[in-house]
Amino acid sequence: MRFLLLTLYLIAMTTVAAQNADDNIIVTQETSTYHLREKNGRLSSVKAVNTKKFLARRADDTALAVTFFNNDISIDKASAPGARPQYRAWENDDLFYDGSRVCYLKVPLKKDKEASAVMERTYKTPEQFCEIMLTSPYYTENARYEINVPSKLSAAINITPMYLPEGVKLQREVSSNGDLTYIVELVSRKGSRNEPLAPPPSISSPKLMITGLFRDVAQLYSFMHGTILPDNGDTAPLAAQAAALVDGLDNNFDRAAAIADWVRLNIRYLAVEHGEYAFRPDQASSVFQKRYGDCKGSANLIKAMLRSVGIDGRLVWIGTAGHVDTDWTEIPSVASGNHMIAAAILPDTILYLDGTASYCPRGYYTPGITGRQVIIEDGDNFIISRVPENANGSDMYCFNASFRVNGTDIAGTVEHRLSGVYRYAFENAYNGRDASRRDDFVRSYLSPPKRTVEWETISVADVAPDASETRLTADVVEKKAVNMVGDKMYLDLRPLRNITLKPVVEKGRTKGIRLTSGFKMTANIDVYVPDGYKIDPATERCKKFDSPWFNGWVMTESTPDGIRCTAEVNTGDTEASLNAVPEWNKALRDLINISNTQIALIKQ
Repeated sequence: MRFLLLTLYLIAMTTVAAQNADDNIIVTQETSTYHLREKNGRLSSVKAVNTKKFLARRADDTALAVTFFNNDISIDKASAPGARPQYRAWENDDLFYDGSRVCYLKVPLKKDKEASAVMERTYKTPEQFCEIMLTSPYYTENARYEINVPSKLSAAINITPMYLPEGVKLQREVSSNGDLTYIVELVSRKGSRNEPLAPPPSISSPKLMITGLFRDVAQLYSFMHGTILPDNGDTAPLAAQAAALVDGLDNNFDRAAAIADWVRLNIRYLAVEHGEYAFRPDQASSVFQKRYGDCKGSANLIKAMLRSVGIDGRLVWIGTAGHVDTDWTEIPSVASGNHMIAAAILPDTILYLDGTASYCPRGYYTPGITGRQVIIEDGDNFIISRVPENANGSDMYCFNASFRVNGTDIAGTVEHRLSGVYRYAFENAYNGRDASRRDDFVRSYLSPPKRTVEWETISVADVAPDASETRLTADVVEKKAVNMVGDKMYLDLRPLRNITLKPVVEKGRTKGIRLTSGFKMTANIDVYVPDGYKIDPATERCKKFDSPWFNGWVMTESTPDGIRCTAEVNTGDTEASLNAVPEWNKALRDLINISNTQIALIKQ
């Protein structure tokens, strides 16, 4: 539900390289004003005016001014010298589709001459006005944001700053008639940019939250639930399908899971412009007939199919981890949610069912919803609950191999066992490709970094869509994994080869680190070595690494036929502050260096 259009601005502007003080195009002054309009003691609309003064300092250039709109947010003006507004449909990766469209201006700039771009909009549905992002892709010398609140709304409407830069404060001015003006001023603001492993902008960039549009969660729920209409279509076909799916199943847990699996695999996720300001789900009968829909549509279909077989199905509003950082009870606002799922209310538990989570292991909750607070519909009432955490070790990657030394290569069989988020990610990537390209994908997925591999056979186990584990096997030759130095033989096994994390650039970084989820990796590698060789005693030991973020070990030991290398890594904290990034980098390098240490063999 990141229909919060100013948040969308951040995403669209990733097409513009982040600008800083030494770049050609800068913004000398940005002014954004938001005039709240009152009617009968309630917020009726919001007039938003944004003006940017662009400057090209070294050469003629073209700047880009962007804003978003939809059926409930109008574009009243979009102008700049020499530019004509252009309008396009907007698609993004959000599950809670809202039909947003983009308006942009390509502003021609002459060297050393300022040019102003003006964008004016009206929020006709004030519930959409819930946060203001204080960012820009351009370096900005001065930026000023004003929110004007009429006196009749001043007691209800509140502005909460989040993630403001050090030294920046929210100012508050009161006029003689009681009107309030909230002001934030930013000086020498750097252009926003993508940073590897950084928290998403919506939970880390400066913003203002507008609260008070709803008194409490009850009023918010009444608003959201009021958008749901009875299904006036033909529901018999979906009921028949549900009955066929649950035929022969003897418990409601399996029945609910079977229905959710069918929806995930047969209803294509598609951002369709449907729904009153992003809230009203398409009717279940329509989604079933069309075989596509957004998260609201798939959730509504799961609910209808559950109810058709006697299971208490409900709709659930949720804010996903990594995109929403507030609970419903913390800030009762539409900004606290961006997704809709379904729930099966069983006698002893609540089973949460995400219609967009294809190939999700049964009983497993994806990192986006795990631990997140939810609002579950309950007629005129509602239920506040929280999605359970997965059991420890649910996200696991197990690597097993049996090699023999063959000159400068190692050859043998490898096995990769994926569970939790690893299985979920792999199966979606694998099945999302054309069948003719899947083997190439598996080869790329299984290949160790910076190593040439010859493939003989590849097998992906054929399992149920909601199986707990995916098993990949292959017969391989890993080239140049053996190095001879005099009488010594060095084996390059890299047991923790499946860690894809890399140290991040520290210079110029502005944000900390946030992993999507924790994980556990294990490795068990047997190597049959040529007669006459044994492991160097200096190599035959356990090397440990321990930090707040990664802990584990790599052990090498002798076996009757050669050597065995085992390893394990577990994540601890999944976040590191900006100040801790150097320490996080060192912890990751230590892990990688221990894993990549070659094993020495000497002649007996």
